[in-house]
Amino acid sequence: MSLFFNITAGYDLAQRVVKSVHGLRGFYDYTEPIFSLVDEKFLTLAAKPHKWTILHAFLLDFESESLESEYDALPLCENIDFFRGYLKMTGMLLPDWLSESEIERHSDLLRNLINFAIHKATISAFQILFNDREFLFEFNILIRQAIDDDVKYKNKKWFNTNGYLRRPTYIPKWLEKAVYHRDKGRCQACFKDVSGVIFQFNQYHLDHIIPLYDGGINDPTNFQLLCRECNLKKGKKEQKPSNQQVSFWDISIA
Repeated sequence: MSLFFNITAGYDLAQRVVKSVHGLRGFYDYTEPIFSLVDEKFLTLAAKPHKWTILHAFLLDFESESLESEYDALPLCENIDFFRGYLKMTGMLLPDWLSESEIERHSDLLRNLINFAIHKATISAFQILFNDREFLFEFNILIRQAIDDDVKYKNKKWFNTNGYLRRPTYIPKWLEKAVYHRDKGRCQACFKDVSGVIFQFNQYHLDHIIPLYDGGINDPTNFQLLCRECNLKKGKKEQKPSNQQVSFWDISIA
């Protein structure tokens, strides 16, 4: 996967998903049916960190459901402005055949283009939402509820005798780096610098935002950076994370 992405492509999708996950029900709410599909593939992602996360899968399904309605809303030739606008928003070049006179004959190509654009929007929206720890907290609460509601998959393959997901045997370096850079080397509870650049003895831990003992998962969306002291203090308790960010500049300075 490319190291670069078009951030513009993700804003619209990220905004609709945030509203849906936070319970602001509307036309684009697909949260409940998607989270009702707890299966082995879902739990495989929940049990062990993967680069393609549950949030990626959710965003892709969410946007696919949303775009599917546009195919049925109007004849393709009458809805061409929407498709052209969506492709442009995701940074894609418009083909010559994307015109009122040609679009009906190229409906299969249009679907392929839209599916590729959905994937680009998914990657972009993930980058935005992965930085929103309050959203990640609410998102993981929905995941916990979905797993609790479908107990038939709670077997020894993923869960311990207490019914909680097993702790991973190791944390991949790519996940540690991603969380460290997202949280800017600061504890997300007390905001102490744990980078080692200023205070070399400060230690950091990768903490489950929702603890495994409280139904949390091992998906990358459920990790944050904590200092050793805050992690030990938190223990097995559920604690809603802060969304405070380090400002890039101080506007109070004239």
